[in-house]
Amino acid sequence: LLVSGGCAPTKPARVSAVAYTAEDVFIAASKQSDPTIVRAGTPAYLMLVDGLIEAYPDNSDLLTAGCQAYTAYASSFVEDTDPDKAAALYAKAKDYGFRALSRKQDFQQAVTGQLDDFVAFLKQYTKEDVPSLFWTASAWGKWISLNVDSVEAVADMAVLEATIQRTLELDDSFYYGSPHLLMAVYLAARPEIIGGNLNKAKEHFDKAFSLGADKLLSAEVLFARYY
Repeated sequence: LLVSGGCAPTKPARVSAVAYTAEDVFIAASKQSDPTIVRAGTPAYLMLVDGLIEAYPDNSDLLTAGCQAYTAYASSFVEDTDPDKAAALYAKAKDYGFRALSRKQDFQQAVTGQLDDFVAFLKQYTKEDVPSLFWTASAWGKWISLNVDSVEAVADMAVLEATIQRTLELDDSFYYGSPHLLMAVYLAARPEIIGGNLNKAKEHFDKAFSLGADKLLSAEVLFARYY
């Protein structure tokens, strides 16, 4: 029974239920054989999540769902044809992610402070925070890649790497090894002079595939593009 004791679920409970289904929606979309269905349906889902976040601006599950949805939509359907629009969508996704991670007090201060202090701050996050860490890092990395001429974006690179590393430490198997894909792309996309490393990138690609990333079409595309 969905209702026990004659009581309907409270609104916060319903909101959390919507947030918790975000990962299932994303997985189902990634397996959909007809991308036009996903393209057509995603804007309505984005509007739903935006509306719920407007009503519950501090709900970290909703904020993570919003970060995930906007990142996936921009990456799948916008970036190749309209990079400027995609950059704006990634910025919105990143903002949602930062707000989700702000459930740890002083995140906003830490992320703009010294790198060593931020690395230490990341130790507060646990395995339950992995979805927020991963999707924030995904949006952040995409935003940086479309703003390479921005001083802010370049300055964010080391902080992003620390966030990806913490995600790997907590659960490298998340979503079929996707944290390894994220690190692989980060290392492969950068010139060697500023920390790029194709050999290490290949190791992360291999680890991701060993954890099931071969189930994701995007993984094969990323491997072909960056290695």
